[in-house]
Amino acid sequence: MIFLWILLHLPSQLSAYACEPSPESCDYYLCKEEEKRCGDNGYLLDFGYHLCEVYLKQERQSSLALQDWYPKVRLCLQKAVDKLDPEMSCATLKTNAFASHEDCYLQTGFCSLSWEDKFEVWKLAGAAAFSSESIEVSLKILAYCSL
Repeated sequence: MIFLWILLHLPSQLSAYACEPSPESCDYYLCKEEEKRCGDNGYLLDFGYHLCEVYLKQERQSSLALQDWYPKVRLCLQKAVDKLDPEMSCATLKTNAFASHEDCYLQTGFCSLSWEDKFEVWKLAGAAAFSSESIEVSLKILAYCSL
């Protein structure tokens, strides 16, 4: 009986410990998606993982300032998701994860990036930059940076 309980619960326990935020990887979002199951349109895959991968692939071709900034903001955003209540709904996760973008961008030095670098970050986001959540956060960040 105990052996059966261990077999049934061990995989879920292992996946909980396997999700480690990383400045060098986007795998954290895939791991969290395995736990949450929010789907292709959920924050973890559609926004978090997708954009993390876009920026990660572009990182080496970016300016030195962006090469320094990308890992910092990547880790901050993943840690912010990691702090969220694992029991929250996918919709609430999305709202709270987007809310963390403002603090992460500001804490990691987005305002000190050149306008060219800021534009590159926005340009790489592509269509995701035009979601209502992204526009709201972007306006807050830019307003803060212009002070």
